[in-house]
Amino acid sequence: MSERKSRKLPTLIILALIAVLAIGTVIYKVFNLGSPTTQKVNTSEYYEAEAGKAAVIVNGKLTNVRAVLKNQQIYLRLGLVTEQINSHFYYETKERILFYTSAEEIVEADATSLHNSARIFFDIDEDNESSTLGASDRIYVLLSYVANYTNIDYEYYTNPSRVFIRSIFGECEEGTAAGGAQLRTGANNSSPVLEELERGTGLWIISRENGWSRVYAGEGCGHAGYLKDEEISDVETKTVPDKYVAPSYNYNLLGEKVCMVWHQVFTESGVKKLDKLLRITSGANVISPTWFSVTGSDGTIESRANKEYVSKAKAKGLKVWALVENFNTDNTLDYSALLGSRSSRRKMTDTLVSKALEYGIDGINVDFEGLPSGSGEAYRQFIRELSISCHKNGLVLSVDCYVPSAWTGHYYRKDISEAADYFIVMAYDEHYEGSDAGSTASIGFVEDALKNTIEEGVDPKRFIAAIPFYSRLWSGEGGSLESSTISMDDMKEFMGKYKDYARWDENSEQYYVSVTIDGVLKRLWAEDGKSLAAKLEVVREYNVAGIACWKLGMENVDAWGKIKDYLNR
Repeated sequence: MSERKSRKLPTLIILALIAVLAIGTVIYKVFNLGSPTTQKVNTSEYYEAEAGKAAVIVNGKLTNVRAVLKNQQIYLRLGLVTEQINSHFYYETKERILFYTSAEEIVEADATSLHNSARIFFDIDEDNESSTLGASDRIYVLLSYVANYTNIDYEYYTNPSRVFIRSIFGECEEGTAAGGAQLRTGANNSSPVLEELERGTGLWIISRENGWSRVYAGEGCGHAGYLKDEEISDVETKTVPDKYVAPSYNYNLLGEKVCMVWHQVFTESGVKKLDKLLRITSGANVISPTWFSVTGSDGTIESRANKEYVSKAKAKGLKVWALVENFNTDNTLDYSALLGSRSSRRKMTDTLVSKALEYGIDGINVDFEGLPSGSGEAYRQFIRELSISCHKNGLVLSVDCYVPSAWTGHYYRKDISEAADYFIVMAYDEHYEGSDAGSTASIGFVEDALKNTIEEGVDPKRFIAAIPFYSRLWSGEGGSLESSTISMDDMKEFMGKYKDYARWDENSEQYYVSVTIDGVLKRLWAEDGKSLAAKLEVVREYNVAGIACWKLGMENVDAWGKIKDYLNR
């Protein structure tokens, strides 16, 4: 027995020592948690700037892409330029042209021209069809060329190679480094030291967070990082002048709340039914007939415009904003050809503007739906080019868009709304044919559409909320679920017939009907005067530019009464 015990003692002693060391380590960490680390950064590894390249820091943040140094010039990847610096640049692969499009002009740099070849180069052979990289990842643009049209300033440093780009001007905080200031890679004491700053080093204070400031240390230092607030002295607010002021958009606005109604037509102008459809309207000041359909990938547009219609509408005090759409055609559209080609975009723009002038149309309403994600940048370019032509000819440009969602980011709401006079968000089709049964536009869906659109950067003064005059009557459930759109009068008749099954739903702020008829479950979330009034109250609270209604002929007198109340308020 004693011999076995003696053999266990060394093991127990070792385990005890391990436990003491572990406890000691924990105690050390706890008591030294706030102690600043003195670890220095290896700047060559930190910036990862291999030969012929340079790290890129934009407004104090190190990006994950590298500039290319070529012929003693700095070139930036196009994707970095458009995503973080200036989205008004666009490269067209088919015709090999770099566009810069402002509010007033389109500047072209031909990549195949000897004169312009120094502005652009391809990191990978552009004719290499096996490359999976898009134009934004393959093309590099001369930084000084970008600066000609962009409000930026930049500085280049060596050892290691890095370029600092600034795009924030106006009122900015500046200061100097206090004695012993340690510029760190993160906003905490455990982040390694990037640079020990000399007292008095000039600082641009970019942002503040929890006792730390993100700063750029210039004056020969050329590093951006974090300092504790107490490490910054002589803080003052200064006005830093812009380096470049881009032409501003001169918007063509109505000067009153917009109340637009869409008039859907397919094969003719709709002039024969116009008087009848307008007999109950009250407060509308814009009508948008669906007159233009894109029918060819080369930019061919079919027109149903009619001068008599325009005259009748204007006689009733209505502006005419003719709609152009991309889904009323039997042809399959190739969007890389339609939107990604200068000639196709020009053909669409020239057709729309010339038709508007020929027929006395006041504006163009663009409703391009179902665009593939890869066509987003080309679509944005089309809207910018169309905007220039519309504004030169005194036409109002409005653009329709889905509500914000994870799968519609390629509609670039902020950029497109900047170019358009009015930006219209279709706050309906919350549930649609092929989806689960539900409301066409519940009150929460509408409010989220307004709130999220404004949060994406759309100016409320030019933001129009589109609301529905229709509902869906759902039949069946599960695999046999079907739906059909019905007008407000049809809803009223249905609810009157099955009023014992109707109740007010607080969540959607709509009347809800659920009834089984001949063994088939029927459900309706009704759009009527009461639900419309609730939506209009939300629109009023967000104080946007007005409303648009889909579509003329599906509403009733009660709806126009609620709209008139909204406009009067």
